[in-house]
Amino acid sequence: MLYIFTLVGPVLLFWGLSRRYYLKNRNQQKLQKAYFEALASGDKGRAWLMGRLYYYELRNGQITPQDEQNLEQDILTMKEVA
Repeated sequence: MLYIFTLVGPVLLFWGLSRRYYLKNRNQQKLQKAYFEALASGDKGRAWLMGRLYYYELRNGQITPQDEQNLEQDILTMKEVA
């Protein structure tokens, strides 16, 4: 019985880790798309929120000063939609 667990355990561990990586990557792609759509829409408040969420996810919860500068620069240069 223990022999079965030593064979199945690593397979389940690999599956769990690969699934976690896939879901994280998919979430980052969704947030990036939402951020760029918000920038294109001209809504600065939404763009700021989506940008912070995107960088938060990208950096595992640690937004860097460079991320803040990039976000501010993107919002300052975005086109106003009338």
